[in-house]
Amino acid sequence: MPDARTAGRPDDCWAGRPAFPDQRYSDLDDLESFFYVLAYIIHVYDSQGVSHSIPDVFEEWIEYGQDKRILAKLKKCFLVMPTIPREFSDRWPGAYLELFHDYRRFVENVYRQKDLVIIGRSADGRDGLKTLRLRADDHYDYVLGLFDKAISTLE
Repeated sequence: MPDARTAGRPDDCWAGRPAFPDQRYSDLDDLESFFYVLAYIIHVYDSQGVSHSIPDVFEEWIEYGQDKRILAKLKKCFLVMPTIPREFSDRWPGAYLELFHDYRRFVENVYRQKDLVIIGRSADGRDGLKTLRLRADDHYDYVLGLFDKAISTLE
């Protein structure tokens, strides 16, 4: 794994880029990074904890971790993938897969909001960043709700 002090890590938020242009790390970065941890677990392990080979997509994240631009493109592609390939999804109960897809939609939506602000196409302009920052509790509550729903389905 690349040195975390000098390169992007596979679990970094999108290309290790903080959510906001002023480089302040935020709750959104934490939630996005945790999504990548979850994605890794679902793709590399099965529901019994048995390890399988690391899929190419994660090998590429590790290989290109030194180049944050390439890593950003790889993670952006991963976010918009429509589904988990059957070889991975067959290893997990439906509740976990639903959690993964719902969480990915959340991360993708936040990513799009951040990107629109950063490239200057958000209707809210810079206020959009402030709005996102002020909703930190809502973001955590939403993601925790996704996990609570998955857990309750399995009980």
